[in-house]
Amino acid sequence: MTRKTFTALASIIVFTTLLTQANAATRTFFAPNMHGDRISACIGEGTICGKPVADRLCTGRGFTQALTYRLDRSFGQEARMRTIENKLAETNKIQPAFVFVKCYSPSV
Repeated sequence: MTRKTFTALASIIVFTTLLTQANAATRTFFAPNMHGDRISACIGEGTICGKPVADRLCTGRGFTQALTYRLDRSFGQEARMRTIENKLAETNKIQPAFVFVKCYSPSV
């Protein structure tokens, strides 16, 4: 491959990547909540936590998936939380809440 061909190919790849990213939509939800209560990062008995719940939160708000998220494992047992299904979480179990969830859709 000649240097000119390589440079042209690299330019096309960079341009395509930038064009794709320009059409992408992201939004970060800090301390996401439902009806004023923080959202538990776990489903049900706490066996499924993190990414699957973050994905459901994002799809429920019109995005494709969660790009990243952070868990707050120190969120108090006394605080009211809701599950992703919009039910009050059991207060006798400490479950992590989301500090933030960054949602993504490939195009607007």
